[in-house]
Amino acid sequence: MLDTSFESNQEDRPLSQLAKYPQIDERLVKICWHKDWWDGPVDGCIVYGGARYWFSFWCDTDAPRNPYYYFIYPLSDQESAIADAWSKKNEEFAKKWRPLANDPAMKDSEEVKAVGTKWRVHFETLPDFTQREPVGWFCSGSNSSFYAVEVKPAF
Repeated sequence: MLDTSFESNQEDRPLSQLAKYPQIDERLVKICWHKDWWDGPVDGCIVYGGARYWFSFWCDTDAPRNPYYYFIYPLSDQESAIADAWSKKNEEFAKKWRPLANDPAMKDSEEVKAVGTKWRVHFETLPDFTQREPVGWFCSGSNSSFYAVEVKPAF
């Protein structure tokens, strides 16, 4: 259940917009969980400097390793709890849906459709934590947690 709507939202997002905010050291970013994934995490919760943040894809470039650039938004303790509860419920849906959807005998069943419908409804219940000013940004270049596949030289 990947939401790829960010693809259409990245146009007209220049890197120069990042200059308004401080860059954080992405090597110190710890991903708690992500909501969406597209060749790397698109958004989700992180810990940085002992504080919780929402991270959200801003743009990418054609630079080597195709880094993603992300804005970060602070989360209060209450927002963190809401987000974590949402993520836990989201994983429960994933655990129900994946085995059913990957079973050829069940793939087109009413059960798969019902779980999928409930999951889509749940997916939309997460608050939009980007409806505020970001407090910083980072780039995915040095943190291997932000790559689906890590490629290393053979020598």
